[in-house]
Amino acid sequence: MLSQSRLNITVISNCINVIYILSKAQNRNITLIVPEGIYDRDAGGFTGSSTIESIKKFRAQKVFIGSCGVDIKDRKISTFNMEDGNTKKAIMDIGKEVFLVMENKKFFL
Repeated sequence: MLSQSRLNITVISNCINVIYILSKAQNRNITLIVPEGIYDRDAGGFTGSSTIESIKKFRAQKVFIGSCGVDIKDRKISTFNMEDGNTKKAIMDIGKEVFLVMENKKFFL
């Protein structure tokens, strides 16, 4: 687990749960960057235009995002709302590699 590793790593996250877990991590080599914005309780993180502008200032080697669902045929992902979706798009845009993280039952085949 990342929080217990010895990696020197920088994490940019708008997700409050990720921020909390990594802030308590045993690994003191984690630099944690939190984009500014308005907290969206439904999405569990910071979303919206100010968050997007903050995210655009960074570049990332790897990006991990969560989703409510995926439609394989249409190649589309689902999010809680439009602000969450736009924020996730901005996060994907700053990454060289993008990974989707979600439960397998959320795939719509």
